[in-house]
Amino acid sequence: MNAFTNILFLYLGVKGIRSCRKNGHDAIFQVAFLGYLLVGLGSFLFHSTLKCILDVIHATLPAHIR
Repeated sequence: MNAFTNILFLYLGVKGIRSCRKNGHDAIFQVAFLGYLLVGLGSFLFHSTLKCILDVIHATLPAHIR
């Protein structure tokens, strides 16, 4: 499920870049939307390659331990 929620980041990135080019916005906004694309793609690939629940636990457990 996490992999599919990242499609929103890809959509927003593409839509934002197209809007910037169409309306002549500064390049920094295109860089920001490129960040959306990269985060969305990286997260999609990460979550779509997890094979079992132990992979999920191993990948997320360090974030919960202080």
